[in-house]
Amino acid sequence: MRNELFVTAGEVAQELGVSKPFAYKLVRQMNEELEEKGFITIAGRVSRKYYEEKFYGMAQAGVRTRSHTLAEVVKCMCKHICLARRLQKIRRADYGGI
Repeated sequence: MRNELFVTAGEVAQELGVSKPFAYKLVRQMNEELEEKGFITIAGRVSRKYYEEKFYGMAQAGVRTRSHTLAEVVKCMCKHICLARRLQKIRRADYGGI
């Protein structure tokens, strides 16, 4: 039976055409974002609504996906997430752990 509330990392991998480890990384990132907003999360699963907003709501936000596959867009997003995390670490180091 398909769970309507949550999407699993396996489903994310299948839908986006990415590896399972990469899908787990995406699910973990989405769960971290939800936790920052005060939501309770489950490891390996993410709210289906949030997942669909993050990935399928991109066209509404003005992101052009017609010339790129969804997998290419996801990989690009992951690079930006990694860059943002690196910048946070640099800022923390520059400001003494703040």
